[in-house]
Order: sequence, then C-alpha cells, then structure tokens
Amino acid sequence: MSRLHLTLLTILSALLMLGLVACSDSDDPVDPGGGDPVDTTAPQVAGVDPSNSEAGISVDEDIVITFNEPMDAATSSGQVTLSAGTITNLTWQDSRNLVVTHADWSEGAHITVTVGTGLADVAGNNLASAFTFSFYVYSSTLTVLQANPADGATDINRDSNVQILFSREVDESTVTANTTITDPNRTSYNFTVDSADEAVTLMIDGSLAASTEITVTLGSDVATWGGNTLGSDHIFSFTTGTEVDNTPPTVLSSFPAIGVTADPDIGYLQVTFSEPMNPMSFQPAAWNAELALILMSIEAEPTWNDDFTEVTVPLPSPLPDGLPMEMVFDQFTDANGVVQDSEWNWHATISGTPDYYPVEDDLEMVYEVNAEEGDLGNSNPTSTWDYQDYIMLEMQQDDSFHLARYEEDFAAPTGDYEIYQEATGALQWLGFTSEVEEGNYQEMLFSSSVDFLPDPLVAGTWSDNTTVTVPGEGSYSATLDGSVESIGDIHPGDRGSREEIYFKDVIRVVRVLNIQLDGTPAIVQTDTTWYSPTVGPIRMINHEESTVEDYWEHRESWRILGSAN
Repeated sequence: MSRLHLTLLTILSALLMLGLVACSDSDDPVDPGGGDPVDTTAPQVAGVDPSNSEAGISVDEDIVITFNEPMDAATSSGQVTLSAGTITNLTWQDSRNLVVTHADWSEGAHITVTVGTGLADVAGNNLASAFTFSFYVYSSTLTVLQANPADGATDINRDSNVQILFSREVDESTVTANTTITDPNRTSYNFTVDSADEAVTLMIDGSLAASTEITVTLGSDVATWGGNTLGSDHIFSFTTGTEVDNTPPTVLSSFPAIGVTADPDIGYLQVTFSEPMNPMSFQPAAWNAELALILMSIEAEPTWNDDFTEVTVPLPSPLPDGLPMEMVFDQFTDANGVVQDSEWNWHATISGTPDYYPVEDDLEMVYEVNAEEGDLGNSNPTSTWDYQDYIMLEMQQDDSFHLARYEEDFAAPTGDYEIYQEATGALQWLGFTSEVEEGNYQEMLFSSSVDFLPDPLVAGTWSDNTTVTVPGEGSYSATLDGSVESIGDIHPGDRGSREEIYFKDVIRVVRVLNIQLDGTPAIVQTDTTWYSPTVGPIRMINHEESTVEDYWEHRESWRILGSAN
C-alpha cells in the first residue's frame, strides 16, 4: 500500500554522505573471519526505487533495482520487463545497482516491474523466484488508485483500518470533512485521518459490526492541497467477519540478528513480523547518526513483501569497519490498527575496528562556530560572534593531506591550511600556513612531526614536542599533551537537533598545546574534540590564551552534517 519512509530527523541540517571504506574477511555475513566458503545462496532484491505502490512518479524517472550482493552483469539481458512502456537501456551503476531507463510513460499509468530468475550473482546463483513491484506515474487529476480492504473483500477483521492510495497528496482536512463510513444499521463510524504522501489511513474508533457490509464513501470534494478535487464520489464496500483483533504485532526475527557482529557485506537489513503491518507506523523513534548517515545515502527505497509482514532495507556494500548500528522503535501498528507499545531495540555491529578519523580526498566539512574573546585576566568577553568554518580535506601527492580553510560555500581556498599525514600508530601533524601579509600565506613545517591523534584511539595519554621558525616572529617550541577518554553516546542537544538522533560510542580527546617563543611562555591552547566512529570529528571546544598579545579566545563548534558533498 505504501513504503516505509526511513525519515532521518535533522542533525543541525540535512545529512552528509561521507565516503566510508571498509573491507571484508569473510563471505559469511554473521561470522566474519570464517574463511572463504563457496557461495551457494540465491541473491535477492534488497531495495527498489520507485518503491512498491508509490504514486506520483515522473514519466521519465529511472528505475533502480538494488541487490543484496554483487551480481553478474551479463545475466541481466532480458530479465527486467515492464507492464507498459519500452526499456531503452539496462546499466549497472555498480555491481549491486541496476538502473533501468525507458521511453516516457503515459500520465497516470500503473507500471509493474518484473525481475526474472535469469539474473545471477557473481558466484552463479540465480534469483530463487521472480520479483515484482509496481507503482503509479504522476497524474494531474486526483483519483483513487487503491483501497484496502479492496472493494468486494470479505471476512475482513472487525478492527481493520481503511487504507487509501490517491494519485496525488491530499489535504487531510478535506478527507475528514467529506468521507463517511457506514453500514445498514449505522449512519457513521468515527475515524481519524493519518497520511504520508499519497497514502491515507482512516483509523476507525472501536470495532466494526460483525458479518456486515461496510461502505466507505469518499466525497467529491476530497481535494489536493492545490484544490483539485475528486469531482465525483468514490464508493467501495467490504464485508466483515466475526473476528476482533486485539493482539499487538511482534517482531519474529531480524537480519542481522540482534547483538551479532556482522560482515561489512551483509547487503541488507530485514525485519519479519507476526502479522501484516501498517508500513507507515514502523519508523525508528531513535537511532544512531552513524547508521542514519548510511541509510540516507541509499538511492533505492526499502521494500515490503506482498502481505506486509516483512520489510527489507538495502545497505551499501561494504559497510565501514566497526560501524555501530542501533534503532529503537517505541511502537508500531499492525494493518488493523492494533498498537505494539513495547519498545523494540535492534542493534548490531559491523566487524573490524572503527575509523574515528576517516580520510577521504575532497571531503567537505562545515562547522558552525560560536566564538568570543576578551582580555587576559578578565573572563568577560569584549566581543562575541558566530560564523561557519568551511574546511576541505585535500590529499597530496606525498600521501599527506591538508585541512584547508575555504571561503563560504567552498567558493575558493583561502590559503590557510594545516598539514597532516597518517602513520603507523598515529595521525601526525606536520605544519601549517601563516599569513605573512594580508591574503598571502606561507607554509611553516615543524622540525619533527607531532602525534596529533593515536591510532587506534584507545583510552590513555601521550606527549610530543616540536619546533618551528616563523619569519618575522621568531622560533617557537611546542609541547602537546593529549588524553583519550571513551564517553559513550552523545546527541547535539540544543544545537538544533533532536535527542532521537545520537552519536554512538563517541571518544573525547583533550590536547593541551604549550607554546614558547624564544624560550618564553607565549600561548596555551586547549582543544577538546569529540570523535564519532566512521564519521570523525563532530564537536570541538578550543580555548586559547596568549601572554604575547594579552588576550583569550574561546570557540565552540559543531559539525554540520549536511551542506557538503
């Protein structure tokens, strides 16, 4: 009837897809490290876009079919068919995503896609059975596309809700005002309306009469938000049985199972229920941002099976090493409207050690910064200001990388950057640029690299030192003392986010940099940074005190995961 909308609650802004790299040691998705067994398992469709029963699809929209594992591209010829329209090309976006292009469909067409059993994975295993899904092309007129229970259906549970799929999104208030649910002995049943896109659910108060014909009348004035109406009444009816459903749905199983350590190539997440579900009701009330970022990167939509007892969510492959995955569902509803209000918590972890500082060329990072400064010895700030910091990670030919500061919206580099490299046991700081005159930056390299971040990132302390000469200023010596502390889960709090989204297994690192100029104490800089597994730095607090210039500066920054890449 409708698809699962895995809606990610805002984390400061829309979310950023990071380039995350991982590798697999095993073909067994729930027993990593188990060798290299022969693959004899049939592949399956893990996701599709458009999703099953979706409405409002553009006449030229590509179809994307996502499989749970790498496929043999040569087997796709002739294995995808459309009920209407002509396929013009089959293109493999990668080994798991097949893109179907076609001649333009007619407005309002109902398109059924069939994926044949001739398609095989790279090991030669064919799909076990044909997979079909359907959707509706955009229509400028408002019509009823589907109803559940269907017109003429019999033996319907007395606690059933009524689901309606319109050709366009409708104004809920017009549905409430112009819809009636009746039977021969009752002029009306009370109901409330819940909608998501073109799908509308009429949630009926109480139970329907037993063994009775129920008539639903959608009045001619049911309208879209733009004012288009049905134009004439749409009437359908069904007959109830004697059963009353008062049993909440339960989760029978999940893949991966709760608590397992899974392989990076699992390919999909699947949840199986005890009975048909209301798909719109199964949405996470809380989940970790690391997993949410992954799910938001997927082009294909989750898919429900035909009787809405199983939902499959496609996952990229491979997933990042050590990725924590957790979703909490505080309630969900079966097709008859019975609510399961006992919390269901799903969690699993991808095998391997998580990378707390992913390094990817051209990765754009945006930070929202609140800053203040004042005179040394006086805690009252003399000025405060807010700004956004635009930083790009730029790989260099010698395998070092720059964290380069850019003008707003990455319009152009400013010339201000810091230099780092990945080395065995640590991320090392090599130097920086200094503005020798307005707009003119000169590179300053340390006499020796400084360990900036231990690898792996485990609780403990470290210390390092170096020197650097800055023309026109003098010789600086610096000592960096660092500590690492595991603090668990955090959420952005009042930084414009929601507590339902949180960063999991976060590690906090504190660095104190003591700088002397020609042997005299000059600057003390304390930096506290919170690192998220597979995402990297998400929050920073920087406090600097200079005895040379007699001032202090304090900055608090949150990573904006959304406006870049």
